[in-house]
Amino acid sequence: DSRIVQPILLVPGVVYEISAWARADEVDQVGKGVHLVLLDHYAAESEELHGTSGWRRLRFYIVNLGVESTSVQLAARLGTWGSLMKGRAWFTAISARAVEKPEIGSELYEIGGVE
Repeated sequence: DSRIVQPILLVPGVVYEISAWARADEVDQVGKGVHLVLLDHYAAESEELHGTSGWRRLRFYIVNLGVESTSVQLAARLGTWGSLMKGRAWFTAISARAVEKPEIGSELYEIGGVE
């Protein structure tokens, strides 16, 4: 498991697009590949890259349904906890930006709110 972690602050009611350009080189086909994920909310993650790929955009959308801003841990990652993974990963242009709504056909992950 290799990762770069950055805290980000999510304002209530704002939809965020979490994205990065990434590429994979000789990444195992089995297990978690190259991806973006919120460490605090593992369901919120991007698609994965395996094998060898050119630069591809990874992204997902998140909204904070709570009443207060909340800090989450965004990770650009190869592998996952306790999982052996071989290969190399590159990330660039990692961002968390407010958008009006998710792109059509994209899943919107919700955090906070009544549980």
